[in-house]
Amino acid sequence: MKKVVIILLFLWFFKGFSQEKSNNEIIDFQKAYQLRDIVSSQIDKQQYDSVPALLNQLKMAYELKVDTVSAMVSEVHAKYFYYTGAYERSANYLIEAAKVYKKMNDSLGASMMYSNIAELLAAAKSKPKEQLKYRYEALELCPERLNANWHITLLHNLGISYFERDQLDSSTYFLKLAFDKSKAEDYRLITGSSYVQFAKHSMETSHYQDAIAYVDTLIIYYKNDVPIEVFQEGMINKARVHFNIGKFNEAERDLMSFKNDALTANLESISDLLAKVYEKQGRFEDAYFEAQTAQRLKDSIFNLEKQLRLIELQEQYDNEKKENENLLLKQESTQKDLALATKNNWILTIAVFAFALIAAIIYFWNRRVLKEKERRNQTEQQLRRAQINPHFFFNVLTSIQQKVLSSSEKKDSVRYISKFARLMRQTLETSFNDFVDIDEEVMMLENYIQLQKIRYKSKFEYEIKNNCEDAIAIPTQIVQPFVENAIEHGFKNINHTGELKVIFSTANDQVLKAEVIDNGSGIESDMKKKNHTSRAIQIIQERLRLFKDETKYFHDISTGSHGTHITIFCPYQ
Repeated sequence: MKKVVIILLFLWFFKGFSQEKSNNEIIDFQKAYQLRDIVSSQIDKQQYDSVPALLNQLKMAYELKVDTVSAMVSEVHAKYFYYTGAYERSANYLIEAAKVYKKMNDSLGASMMYSNIAELLAAAKSKPKEQLKYRYEALELCPERLNANWHITLLHNLGISYFERDQLDSSTYFLKLAFDKSKAEDYRLITGSSYVQFAKHSMETSHYQDAIAYVDTLIIYYKNDVPIEVFQEGMINKARVHFNIGKFNEAERDLMSFKNDALTANLESISDLLAKVYEKQGRFEDAYFEAQTAQRLKDSIFNLEKQLRLIELQEQYDNEKKENENLLLKQESTQKDLALATKNNWILTIAVFAFALIAAIIYFWNRRVLKEKERRNQTEQQLRRAQINPHFFFNVLTSIQQKVLSSSEKKDSVRYISKFARLMRQTLETSFNDFVDIDEEVMMLENYIQLQKIRYKSKFEYEIKNNCEDAIAIPTQIVQPFVENAIEHGFKNINHTGELKVIFSTANDQVLKAEVIDNGSGIESDMKKKNHTSRAIQIIQERLRLFKDETKYFHDISTGSHGTHITIFCPYQ
């Protein structure tokens, strides 16, 4: 009868384990943010080869259905597609992120997303009306009282957008508004950047001396407050002004002052302007060289854009192919699940008939079973010694699996697999012996505790002392249940590092003294919470009675917040 019950329980456990395994395939919070950091790092380094595969993993974080995580995933995708030139796809992900932020009532987050969409459209040089629409939406979501600096930045960007559309009056209005507010808030980034925009305005209206004065103010007072691209843009504008008014030497000096440190995006403009300056100076060889350099840079940018477009098309093809493969795998999995369910139904039916058959056999063989009661009691004693919580084995295997999957912990995983195998072998070998060499028992405890530390990491520390001077044999696994009780329950809800000590010594002739000491929550308080007596204590009491020794079995010196001290007296050989 017991065998049949075990079979039925195994079938239900296997079914539940399969479901749990499929659920665990969903990515967790920690993994999602780790992937986010890796992807961002790869993008910043322009190492795009591994990014698509990482993004496919990160997409699984959507299954967590947590708004902050969903917004984060969309932002990372948008960043990748922006840097690879896939502006439309980047914009779609930014729109999704903005919707999530609105749902969360995070106006600042939504404002930033809409502003990024406008910047993206500006980089793509498309849909100028849409740019303004998103800039106004971003401004509306972030009034000055919510975040003054971001509000000023949005006003400044609106001024730039109007300038690019040749609407100088509107541009001047928003730039001047942003400039005045940045001065009041001492927001030097926008103050400095405003001088660059004022210089461009002055150039458009042929007020060249004003343009030079604005750039000089930027250089003298705000050079260290603005990004390098803003500073270099100002220097290029100053060089253009000097060129337009015929001061070619000054234009050359302006460009050469930062050419060696110029950003890649500015090299074409610098070479193109230098070619014109050298031509005016009659330095035709230098002019020809710079003109060739400018053309070569222009061609390389064009080729890069083509390559990025090809990468985008290849990725779209790969994603579509992967989606089809996943759909096919899902269909196959569904078919396998149906087949497995049918098979399980047959197994359960057979098990029921087997149950009835075995029950009948047990009834007729009852007298014989009673005669073997003493032998069965001995066997049960051996089984109890061999019994380590099956959840422990399952959890340790899961922890080892995680180490195997981690590239940085593969060596550790091999070592822990070896310890796990050794513990199982020791458990099986000693389960048929009443006594075992004390060194073997200590080694078995070492393996068990070290495997527990995989699960609980830095939750506790331990020490095992063997103060027995002679080589003796002691009862098998006499302290293991108490060690397990200390780790699983005593250290469960503590806020400090657990300390576990196991000490073996000889009390007097043929009496072993074994002590288990921990600083956990206390065995008594733990039993009160659970409203039951520890099964480990019952097993040890029964085993000590079987030794037919009425000696004091064990006593608990102290319990409670300071921990538990258990002492066991038993015979040794």
